[in-house]
Amino acid sequence: MSALEVLQSCLAQCKLLFSAIGAVDIQDLNLIIFNLENSTPCLLHQMAFQIPVLVKNRPCFRTVIDEGASMCIIQCLRLLGSPTLNQSPTILKNFDGQGFHAFGILQDLPIGVEGKTVNLDVEVVDAPLDYNLLLGRSWSYAMTIAVSSIFQLIKFPHNGNIITID
Repeated sequence: MSALEVLQSCLAQCKLLFSAIGAVDIQDLNLIIFNLENSTPCLLHQMAFQIPVLVKNRPCFRTVIDEGASMCIIQCLRLLGSPTLNQSPTILKNFDGQGFHAFGILQDLPIGVEGKTVNLDVEVVDAPLDYNLLLGRSWSYAMTIAVSSIFQLIKFPHNGNIITID
């Protein structure tokens, strides 16, 4: 039986197998694990993964996480007052293929979740969106997060602990 067949048929032994071959140290406190044993998905896959975040220390609701998005987009500019925007060379596209220019880029915008804050460049748009803030790959990388859309969980290391958001 191959290692892949063992992993597929013996999910309960998965962590022990990885530990035995030295691939994973299961005692590592920074190890992020999504446990598949005795669990079922929380929500339908069509539902967006939304979390509340702090933008410049103010709550921003209807924040969507999309690791497939190449940039972060914000439309709640009035929440931030009248910040200075840098010109954006990017042409954004709607799902219908229609392109439009962003107002500009907010540079080094502090975005915080559960005590951890990262600064990002965010495209500012005025469009009829279902969200106020879209957090894309740049946010995921900066936060060093692991996202499970199956379980609607985010886990990331912060101050020596693994923080879980559901």
